[in-house]
Amino acid sequence: MFTRRIDSAPSTTAATPAPPSRPPAPPTEAIGATATASAMPRDNEAIPGEHIVVFAPDVTRDQQVELLASLAPRKLEELPLVNGMLVTMDPARPPSIVGLDSFDRSRILFTQPNFRQHLRGGEGTPVFDASPATEAASGATTNDPEYAKQYHLENSGQTGGAAGSDIKANAAWKTSTGKGVIVALADTNIDIEHPDIAPNVWTNAGEVAGDGKDNDGNGFIDDVHGWNFGKNSNRPQDGGQTHGTHTAGIIAAAQNNGVGGSGVAPDVTLMPLAILTSNATTANAIKAFGYAVRNGANVISNSWGNNVYEPALAEAVRQTVAAGVSVVVAAGNENWDTGVNGSYPDNYAGSFSVAASDAKDAKASYSNRGTLTIDVAAPGDKIHSTLPGGKYGGMSGTSMAAPVVSGLLALVKARFPHLSMKEVEERVARSVQRDGAAKVWNTLVASGGRVDADAALTPLAQPGAPVPTDGAVAGSPVRIDWSSDLLEGQRFQVEVSANANAKSAVAEDFDAGSAARAFRSSGDKEWSINDAIARTGSKSFNVDGLGSGQQSRLELTETITEPTEISFAYTGGKSGELSFFINRDLQFKPANGGSWQDFTTTLQPGTYTFTWLAAGKGGKQGSPVAVDQLRIGSVSDAAWTPVGTTEPGTTGTFWTPPAATEAAAVRVRPDNGRFQGDWVQGESFPVVAKQGG
Repeated sequence: MFTRRIDSAPSTTAATPAPPSRPPAPPTEAIGATATASAMPRDNEAIPGEHIVVFAPDVTRDQQVELLASLAPRKLEELPLVNGMLVTMDPARPPSIVGLDSFDRSRILFTQPNFRQHLRGGEGTPVFDASPATEAASGATTNDPEYAKQYHLENSGQTGGAAGSDIKANAAWKTSTGKGVIVALADTNIDIEHPDIAPNVWTNAGEVAGDGKDNDGNGFIDDVHGWNFGKNSNRPQDGGQTHGTHTAGIIAAAQNNGVGGSGVAPDVTLMPLAILTSNATTANAIKAFGYAVRNGANVISNSWGNNVYEPALAEAVRQTVAAGVSVVVAAGNENWDTGVNGSYPDNYAGSFSVAASDAKDAKASYSNRGTLTIDVAAPGDKIHSTLPGGKYGGMSGTSMAAPVVSGLLALVKARFPHLSMKEVEERVARSVQRDGAAKVWNTLVASGGRVDADAALTPLAQPGAPVPTDGAVAGSPVRIDWSSDLLEGQRFQVEVSANANAKSAVAEDFDAGSAARAFRSSGDKEWSINDAIARTGSKSFNVDGLGSGQQSRLELTETITEPTEISFAYTGGKSGELSFFINRDLQFKPANGGSWQDFTTTLQPGTYTFTWLAAGKGGKQGSPVAVDQLRIGSVSDAAWTPVGTTEPGTTGTFWTPPAATEAAAVRVRPDNGRFQGDWVQGESFPVVAKQGG
């Protein structure tokens, strides 16, 4: 069955259970009072007669209507973000669209049902914390009376946690408060009149309130403060508000107004998009993503999800990210590895997934984990924020961790507006706290740590390409210099290569019983090259014997210097499943079954880690998960050797080439003491033999 979740978590800590076939609904927790009764999960079935059809990019709207006409639809609604249509037909017809398979598949990319999305926990009677703040956080720079309860912003141990287990917001606000950045919030309805939220609610400058017209031509009438996609109205406040109001305050509660607490980005602009309503559907989520893109959002925060791969939603995430918008998602509360068990939209390519930490930097008992699929950790346990009706209280879950990170992205974007949102995400991931109590995250999320706003806002140099100042001679020191836009506090790591232009093609059939490239295997079972199964020839790279919930990874890292194609054959095996990631972006729906399939894509220059993740499903494998016939058109074979790290503010070093070569090169990487940037490589140059040597 298809199930949806709202990622709020239970208030009690339990032993880690084996992953159930369908996760239980996690109730939310209220702090300072008895929690509301947890909502029972409801089966989230497809809406009878409603289907999402996604077309090829060159199929126009008129052509879409023509293609669908033979189905005699009752209604067609455009989904322009994915170049698709929501098709409503007679509910009495079969659950799949009759006759669709006869169409030209080059024009229709895929179809899927339009699924309902149900709130699961946290939408009962609001309970709030009216107790006074008894201890102020150290170094507070705000007059907000609830600030001391917000350990996630500044933790001095005031709530029983560990001092320093916070995102360092107070230090970060000295350089950024998020002003000028728009964060869209796709959630339940929101109390946009809450005194701590109202000052930062987005206003559509192109719309005239109440005139009944679509003044700005964006397809929505009188959308002055966002949209309610459940009711198709311009009132995102109409309906259940608890969850959305709480996450809204985490992102954008106003600061120094003498009321309540503070948001992570207290001067950000918040765009309310109500999708998790009584009419919550996949189609409405796609519409909300499109609205955020069209109306200038920088980030869209999502504290909801499911455990079923939806191609239309995957495409919506892809298009949103391609438009330059960060898609921040909660990792879920099933207490499992999302790479093995699946979780969406956080497993979709391009999303930025967040796990939940507690007030001592430990993993919240319910939080999902995944060093392949989850980007960072952030405080999500017992987070104090806004509630409807001007109230305040606490809730727990990765639902609360995701808006913490959405606010942090806004702080970084406001401080460094020249960065793309992907570069902002990279900065946040690279600057996480990995030491001390946060060390636990080294083996739980991809970045290895809990977010640190102060570190993420630390300036990082942008070096120019390094070049030798004179001809390079073997055995003699040569000076290498580079420019930089910033020197104070900046060091530069330096590496050299004596074969910078070396490259080759990858053609791995594994029939020799070994691999030419440097594959890595890890997990509950080892991948091996053997004759248990093969697409062609006698052998493949495969793994067998995985039990339910077990996993094994096969990884390969390569640098590509020119546009090139990668392809391979694969099978998910019987009672197994194979997922394939490029730089942790999921490339296709996890595959199962014993039949062979093919994958092909083209990559641009860059360094890539390819990961094949095998998982046991439903019992011990009946046949291996396997990969065969791997082809990569051109990869770099350059070998790099560290030279050292410069002193702060130094933009040059010396290197003594050991021997003559036709193509040496140097690359440098900035280091601001908190995190490192990307490698910048200079042009290759010859090293000549020493005369008379």
